[in-house]
Amino acid sequence: MNFELIYNLLKDDKRNNKKTLDFYVKNILKIYNDFDNKDITKLHIQDFYDYFNLHKYSNHTQKNKLISLYVYFDKLGIDNKLMADIKTSIDSLKDKINEKYETHEKNDKEKKELLTKQDFKDLVDTFKPKSKTIKYYNDYHDEIIYLIGLYHYYYPMRNELANTMIYTKPEYNKIIPSMNVNYLIIDKINKKLIYIMNSYKTQKTYGSVQYDILEKDLYDLVNKIYGFLKSIHSNILLVKIDGTPINRNDLTKLFKVNYGFSTSMIRKIFLTDKYNIKDMEKQALIMGHSINQELKSYVKNK
Repeated sequence: MNFELIYNLLKDDKRNNKKTLDFYVKNILKIYNDFDNKDITKLHIQDFYDYFNLHKYSNHTQKNKLISLYVYFDKLGIDNKLMADIKTSIDSLKDKINEKYETHEKNDKEKKELLTKQDFKDLVDTFKPKSKTIKYYNDYHDEIIYLIGLYHYYYPMRNELANTMIYTKPEYNKIIPSMNVNYLIIDKINKKLIYIMNSYKTQKTYGSVQYDILEKDLYDLVNKIYGFLKSIHSNILLVKIDGTPINRNDLTKLFKVNYGFSTSMIRKIFLTDKYNIKDMEKQALIMGHSINQELKSYVKNK
């Protein structure tokens, strides 16, 4: 089985653009490869469940792979119990994803009272992918779930990552930056990241904010993601499968579905632990408000 053969089969469907087709085809090819090129049309739904469990795929990834299979089998003209089971499984996964989102949204306040910064780091670590490279969009999606958690652990902003472009430092030096966009810059010479925050809630008060990111795990993760984005010719840090940016509302939903609360809730969790004035000043810079605002709005009396 090869890419061109599957692509030509699916390309006549006008509902799918090129990036969507590429996504479907890569999913299908990976499944064929993982099943040693067996005739996957002859498998049972339990075979796919076992496959998902083996790879520990999230509900989102399972849903995307099943949708790819459904589209492919439909173009092959297959109409059997497996197709019906796939359709039922897709609907069930959608319900689970929506239920998880609604449950997390209801429990936001309760979770804020229970979580500490270390609790959140432990949660983030459970999302760390094991693969060293990113080959497919599904892999990238898993990486950005880990990224948004890890980044907000170190730098609990609002949803500014949803409006962020990524460049190496030489690339950034060649563009004309926009004040409506945030930038994540990879400085490979000094082994660090630079974040330039131009578009955020209190920008009119505090102007453009720039800070260095020195954490090695975050630096390595961003480089890994950058490599994949270059392969699909995108400089958008958080991108959907169709190539459009993940917006702030999308990011809120991603965070709530996977971590159980919003980015603003993380800010409040972390600031209840606050330590010393120097740390608070740095945190205020990243969050885009004054230290007095931190004391007034976030920090609990202990």
